[in-house]
Amino acid sequence: MISLYEESAYSGIESTLRFRNPKKTKLFTLLFILALPVAFGIFILFVSQYYIDPENYCLIKVRTSGMDTSRNTVKGIIATLKRTDYINYLKLCRNVRAIDESPCILSDEKTSKIFMQNNNGCYLKNTGYVFIKPLNGKDTDFNDRVKVLSKIASSLE
Repeated sequence: MISLYEESAYSGIESTLRFRNPKKTKLFTLLFILALPVAFGIFILFVSQYYIDPENYCLIKVRTSGMDTSRNTVKGIIATLKRTDYINYLKLCRNVRAIDESPCILSDEKTSKIFMQNNNGCYLKNTGYVFIKPLNGKDTDFNDRVKVLSKIASSLE
C-alpha cells in the first residue's frame, strides 16, 4: 500500500511539462495565430469570386472587368434567375462553369460554337462559358440581363 507521505517514481504532470521547449511552443502558437487570418483571407477571396449555391450543387465563377460591385451584380442576376425561372437556373448550374461580364466574341459569331442573344450575351457551346454584356447604364438594365441569361440557359441541354 502506498502511503500519502511516501514518494513514488511518478512525479506527476509537472515532470512532463518541464521537458517541453517553451520557445518551440511559442513559435508554433505564433505561426498558428498568423496563419489563421491568412487562410481565412484566401478563403474569402476564393468565395467572393464564385456564385455558390450548395443546395443545388451550383458553383459558377464570376469574372468581371475590375470592380467588385460588378461581380455582385452578376451574382444578383443569377439569384434573380433562381427566383424567377428555377428550371433554367438549374440548367445554368449544370452546364455553366463561368460567367464573364464582357462583350461576346464577335469573330466567332457565325460559327456553330456560339449561341448569340441579341449581342447582349452569348454561350460558347461545350466550354461552359457565358458572356454577358457589361452594364453601362443606358443600353442594358438589370432585368434585361436576367432575361438574356434565362434565354441562354433555356438553350442549354
